[in-house]
Amino acid sequence: MDQQKLQALVPVNRADRVVKPVGAGFDNRIPQVLSNGSTRLTPITDSVVWNSRAFFKGPGAWNVDASVFKNISLTERVTMRFTADFFNALNHPNDPNPSNTLGLQDLSVQPNDPRIIQLSLRLQW
Repeated sequence: MDQQKLQALVPVNRADRVVKPVGAGFDNRIPQVLSNGSTRLTPITDSVVWNSRAFFKGPGAWNVDASVFKNISLTERVTMRFTADFFNALNHPNDPNPSNTLGLQDLSVQPNDPRIIQLSLRLQW
């Protein structure tokens, strides 16, 4: 390994590097002025989550489920109930979250389920 070539890629002086810890002391602590006027060095990990998913937010997703009931009296004591449940009733496509590595969305897929219809018949006596 050649030391000069390595230092050309990664400078010894931390202030010259492209990606470096923040703060005056390069210790990831930044000064914050408090309400009483005093200044406190606060670590950025207290207010920033360094998770790749925290840097961008995916699109909002929503879904609508609906049910329809019909009660039918067969006799005084016997009733029948017909139920139709519609899961993802409007069949609204939702976009997936961006990938962790590229930050791009794959619009050929959708994360929500297709429309599902469930029919039931219940007899009570």
